[in-house]
Amino acid sequence: MNGINKESFQEILQNEEVFEMFKKNTIENSVGFVKDHKEEMQMMLDETFRLLYENRHDSEKLKKCVEYIVTNIFKKQDDQFWFNQMHDDYKINIKPRQRYKIIRNVIVGRSVLDLGCGDGLLSSLLSENGFDVYMADVLDYRKQEASHLPFKKMEDPSKIPYGDKEMDNILLFAVLHHIDDKDIKEYLKELKRVGKRIIIKEDTYDIPSDLIGFDEVVANDEQLRKFMALSKQNQLRYLIFLDYFSNIMVRGTLEMNFPFSFRTVNEWREMFKESGFIVKESRLLGFLNYKFSRTCYVLHVIDALD
Repeated sequence: MNGINKESFQEILQNEEVFEMFKKNTIENSVGFVKDHKEEMQMMLDETFRLLYENRHDSEKLKKCVEYIVTNIFKKQDDQFWFNQMHDDYKINIKPRQRYKIIRNVIVGRSVLDLGCGDGLLSSLLSENGFDVYMADVLDYRKQEASHLPFKKMEDPSKIPYGDKEMDNILLFAVLHHIDDKDIKEYLKELKRVGKRIIIKEDTYDIPSDLIGFDEVVANDEQLRKFMALSKQNQLRYLIFLDYFSNIMVRGTLEMNFPFSFRTVNEWREMFKESGFIVKESRLLGFLNYKFSRTCYVLHVIDALD
């Protein structure tokens, strides 16, 4: 690790550069995404960021503020609210297709384990395209479309409930930064035990120029260029802020116990190598434009050494 300190959401709220960039990007992304509700989306986000900013110095007021935002602005308890319906449509009809598009050319063999599968809609799409798909997660909240596929609950989050070299591929989408620093090396050993190829999409920072697609993505991604212009510490702060914001405001998850174990691109690659993998490719995806909350993504494809 590079020694950069992780900070709380409240601390990051008080960083003007990160807050203002995140606010501008989120409003631009979200208002552009919703199309038929642009004015309403603008008003929701203006009010949300105003309240967060005004209460940033008082932890108790900030907690109440967040609860108010979730309940009264994003109305997470109301399934019929237009934002929640639109976000559900994004999760069901857009997100799985975009994820499949990213990974389809790097999958090898037939068997695929969707680790941290969530709603299972990517798994369902993979199955429709001829792959033998398996799933695992710490909770089972699959949609009906994926209910027929094999699923194993992870009683121990650090143990993968499948056999040695059972999977040609293991998929991890924004999973690794939710694993505690003290557990990550053992987790990578488990990935190596079960899978032959590991396909990882991670939020990351400190972007090196040797990534596949670097020149083209940077040239066409203004938000990425602004992100890369931040200091390394502020890039990390941005990632933590976004993870917090998207889980609480968009998903309605009030209890945040994530470790926010983000790493730089080179830290991840070095850790993969130390854990017995060969890095086949690291591809810059950037601030993918199909998302409400956009951040800096890199796709790592790593193969287990025998």
